[in-house]
Amino acid sequence: MPRIVVGYLSAATGLGQSARLTAAALQDQGYEVLGIDIGPFFYDSDATIAHGLPDGRTHTGPGHAIVVVNGPYLAYALTLVGKRVLRDKWVTAYWAWELDRLPPNWRGGFAFAHEIAVPSRFVADAVARTSLALPILVAPHPVACDPMPVSSFASGGARPDGPFTIASMANLSSNFARKNPLGLIAAYRLAFGHDRGTRLRMRLAGGSAAQRAAIAEAIGATDTIEVDWRSGRRDELRAWWGTPDAYAALHRAEGFGLPLAEAMLAGYPVVATGWSGNMEFMSADNSFPVDYKLLPIDDPELRYSGLGSRWAEPDVEHAAGVLQRLHNDRDLVRSVAEKARDTAGRALGARTFVDRLVGDKHASRAAAG
Repeated sequence: MPRIVVGYLSAATGLGQSARLTAAALQDQGYEVLGIDIGPFFYDSDATIAHGLPDGRTHTGPGHAIVVVNGPYLAYALTLVGKRVLRDKWVTAYWAWELDRLPPNWRGGFAFAHEIAVPSRFVADAVARTSLALPILVAPHPVACDPMPVSSFASGGARPDGPFTIASMANLSSNFARKNPLGLIAAYRLAFGHDRGTRLRMRLAGGSAAQRAAIAEAIGATDTIEVDWRSGRRDELRAWWGTPDAYAALHRAEGFGLPLAEAMLAGYPVVATGWSGNMEFMSADNSFPVDYKLLPIDDPELRYSGLGSRWAEPDVEHAAGVLQRLHNDRDLVRSVAEKARDTAGRALGARTFVDRLVGDKHASRAAAG
């Protein structure tokens, strides 16, 4: 009986990567996996990714459909799949959300799934606050199925020549204020000023003209901060990634924090806001959680209006101090990076994900239809 992954399989986005990781983890654990790509119905981009899965629309009869599409779009996604394909299928909706409360327009998605799966307990708690009767499964993203280049320094090699480099990635279409690139720029500038022995490399996608202008203004005249405005394919991303000394992000909220987990798995010390979904794989032993205060949400895009939620305001001075500490103590960089890689490798692999998502109980339900 096949597993059919439905999602933005060709899209160079976090949700697209989530769908591809889902398929890769199932394949790794020996399942027959088919795919239904609905990315072209949601994204208009030249940066498409080849997923290589057989077309799931060819399969009728019992099966397990794992739909990596968030609540507001679940009904539309299933309409695209069609009743003929969905007949006799057990439907798991895999959702990711970044705050402690779901927006009201997510609730309509509950009627179209047999169960909800999420990448973190943080998201599970948000779903559970709706008092749902549906089962909620916590299945962390299996980032080990598609890793970034591993740090040779963390695994015992020599540190690459060149400036002390901090990498960071964000899709600003996921909300500029939440991703908070200005906070990271401020922390870097506070830590290092115009020191040419250091560098901040940012790969950003999306963002309005005003948001890009705000980033340019925050960077100013320094030549130690580089911004690459692309999303791109995974091979391009790996080439851009290179060999940084650390990864940093001063987000205000994350449902999981996929790039943070990828950086840890690759053996890099991670500096990130110590709140929300990322704290389920980050700790003071394997990374550098940044201090914060929980404040009412101030979102100029109004995406989170009316939820009554709060998010974290990271302490820029604390983050700057951490970056300076990493710059000055390379032994610390190596030791924490080794712990990060070990933690991510054990917690974020294919077996853990599939055991949580499928398991014998869910497999029998799928077979029952």
